[in-house]
Amino acid sequence: MAAPTSNFMRLAGVFLLCALQAIIGTAIVETPFFAIFRPNTVVGVVLKEYVLSVAIAFAIGYLVYHHWRLVQSKWLWLAGLCWLILGALRSLVQPSVMEGRLDALYRDMSGFGCVPSTGCASFFGYMVPSLRAICYSVGALCCSRVVRVPGEQSKSDESMGDLRSEEPRTAPLTDG
Repeated sequence: MAAPTSNFMRLAGVFLLCALQAIIGTAIVETPFFAIFRPNTVVGVVLKEYVLSVAIAFAIGYLVYHHWRLVQSKWLWLAGLCWLILGALRSLVQPSVMEGRLDALYRDMSGFGCVPSTGCASFFGYMVPSLRAICYSVGALCCSRVVRVPGEQSKSDESMGDLRSEEPRTAPLTDG
């Protein structure tokens, strides 16, 4: 039996690898798409980043779960959500947001407020990695629900086992 510390380290290592696949793997796969289509506006770049990050991270999560069945990939959305919350809290302490302008928080985090003078640090530093981690996890969750491995029985199958038996059940006849 493995020591609890080594088991934890293995689980944490696999979780970290899933996070790297979701964030860096998506960036590597989407790079050729940026060479093909180059938007002329900041909004075009942001929209392209949304579409490619969602689609590619979902596909990578789906395929990785389909091949290796890593349970950690289904929980990566929690790390993405925490990172997004951290970015939102960081943006909340900025003067424009502290003055009561929550629309500034939306513009800062969503990327649609990106201008060359202020940059897009919150969007590319917090929103994009969070979106990739969440979509990677959604892809893994969809694969776990859609694709069945032969011999693997889902929890719903186990609970419905009595109703799906091949022989019909009848009440015993009693002489009475």
